[in-house]
Amino acid sequence: MTPQKKGELLVGISTIFASSQAIFAKLAYANGVNIQTALAVRFSGAALVMVLVLSLSGISLRLPKSGYKSFGVLAFFYIVSIYLIFTAYGLLPASLAVLFVYTYPAMTGVFSYLLDGAPLEKNKIVALVISTTGMILLFWGSWKDINLLGVACALVTALFYSLYIFYLPKVLCKVNQLTCIFWLFLACSLIFWPVGFLSGKIDLHATLQGWLSIIGLSLIGTVATNVILVRGIALIGSVQAALICILEPLLTVVWAFLVFDEVLRGIQIPGSFLILLAISLSVREKKDALKKNISA
Repeated sequence: MTPQKKGELLVGISTIFASSQAIFAKLAYANGVNIQTALAVRFSGAALVMVLVLSLSGISLRLPKSGYKSFGVLAFFYIVSIYLIFTAYGLLPASLAVLFVYTYPAMTGVFSYLLDGAPLEKNKIVALVISTTGMILLFWGSWKDINLLGVACALVTALFYSLYIFYLPKVLCKVNQLTCIFWLFLACSLIFWPVGFLSGKIDLHATLQGWLSIIGLSLIGTVATNVILVRGIALIGSVQAALICILEPLLTVVWAFLVFDEVLRGIQIPGSFLILLAISLSVREKKDALKKNISA
């Protein structure tokens, strides 16, 4: 197998695993696990496994002092987005929650323009308009019975996650990607356990299926997703990997149908396709920018 094919396969597997996160979360909730407990156990388990992964890979756990400030900002955006999306999973169908969140690629282009002075090119504007239209159709297709708090959590997740994506390169230029992943997992663990205990929300009395769902979320939806993605990106590059990752929300819709019998109806269907189109336009803009840099 060529490195290109191997990289595509690895990113594809990572995308399938990533699409399972919402499913594992909702299965855990249905079997006696609350949000705080799910997140605390998920990230503490993931951080422990990442220590093993880094040790076997010969990668340092150290975070350079020069990266403390930028990592702190990154971790804040990541932790907030994680809590909000897992709240949304508890309030919305998995497919809708993920599709609302996937308006973030278009938002990232706007933040790059506002905060970094990056040019707001036509593709970015078109992607934002298409993404907003898709979001409206998703909402309009079920506005009578949709949970408004869940929609708000999903959209604010997209906002914070787009800021996370914007700041991520500022950290990765100073630290290994797997090391960064470990510290993000550890930061989440150090936040969710104390907050959970102080709020009285940590409850370890779950069913066997609930625990299996958390283990699946931690090992498959968290550690394996990220480690395999990093290995794949090393072989095919981030832009090509991003094109494959477009399939994640679509795969989540498939998982939701298979596990929960969730079905998008009416104008939600074109709405979901518009969001996928906006994602592809955002990725294509990055690909075109990369070609320009190489030709220059």
